[in-house]
Amino acid sequence: SPTEDLLLPDVQHVVARLLELGVFASVGAAPMCASFSVAQTPPIRSAAYEKGVPWASPVAQEKMRLGNKHSVWLARLFSAAVKSGVPIWVENPKSSWLWKQREWMRASRALNVSELITDFCRWGTLWQKSTRFLTNIPSLHNSSVTCTCTTPHIRLRGSCQSQAWTAIAEPYPPGLADALAAAALLASGGCTAMRRLDLSLCARLAQERATRRRKVS
Repeated sequence: SPTEDLLLPDVQHVVARLLELGVFASVGAAPMCASFSVAQTPPIRSAAYEKGVPWASPVAQEKMRLGNKHSVWLARLFSAAVKSGVPIWVENPKSSWLWKQREWMRASRALNVSELITDFCRWGTLWQKSTRFLTNIPSLHNSSVTCTCTTPHIRLRGSCQSQAWTAIAEPYPPGLADALAAAALLASGGCTAMRRLDLSLCARLAQERATRRRKVS
């Protein structure tokens, strides 16, 4: 519903208040990356203008304004969650301009957080898609589950059956989604049957399942 738009001040206030009251067992976020994508042509952000180049078109300027606004609010929410001890992760492509924003660079330095760097191909996709998670979840700390493929990947350019490859590749692979959920459960005390999470093993099993599915189809 439009009333649930995270860019609305009232909605932001409600989410922040719920976090403060301890309603959330864990938080996950993948902010809009349209204006933060390095694939934008022509480029609308640069090292000198990480918030956006001043000569961008009016449409691009509005897209960047919304992206910047969301980034600032989410960084604030991220900091509040970490300081409150709430398990949280935030994701964007590894190359995203989001990570070059001052609010995220400050959060990375000032808070007790780490990162997970992973490639979707390790979880069974035919494309690589390197992505980064900034998090305070111990099971994801300083982890790297990256490409070991020996065959070429599908390049996320153009379209397939009238759908852009970037849109096809947008959802998390099921195995990665399961691993994130398990890590959040473990960190929040919601899973007493599991003591630790082996991300490499999770990725290997996910890759095997995806390979079997492709052979059957």
